[in-house]
Amino acid sequence: MVRRAENPPPNETHEDRFQHDIEELEKGSGWRAIVRGIVVVAVSLAAVIAVYYVVGKKPPPPRMTAKGALYIEPLEPAGGKLSAVPTTFRWESVAGRKDYRFQLLQKGNPIPLVERSVLEASATLTPDEASRLTRGASYIWVVEARGADGKVLGSGRGFFDL
Repeated sequence: MVRRAENPPPNETHEDRFQHDIEELEKGSGWRAIVRGIVVVAVSLAAVIAVYYVVGKKPPPPRMTAKGALYIEPLEPAGGKLSAVPTTFRWESVAGRKDYRFQLLQKGNPIPLVERSVLEASATLTPDEASRLTRGASYIWVVEARGADGKVLGSGRGFFDL
């Protein structure tokens, strides 16, 4: 909207300026500015919402098992049929733990193929351990977070087929 208030003609009155502004509004130039302002506000609001959901979103609170222990989310390998033998296993980290107990079992066999204590939220199979996994079999991997006193703070299970 063009305002003539900055450099009004020498003989223009307030009423003349007011009438000019009314004419500009009736022509629609004022509405364009309002619509432009609404668009700017809407885009800004959408950007703030996007940043909140992408950057500022907090992780979900820990889930509890039926027994009151913390549920540890398995992250890798994803469940289902795998095309290759997995060598890396990752899971959700647990605060306040001393270590994790990791076990890899063939479904239906209670004796673990791999069992070890690890400090980080991951375990990598050695070539010897990886060679124990066979195509056509189903596997379960279990992780338990243990506190300094040795008590289990939480656990989780992952499943996959080869």
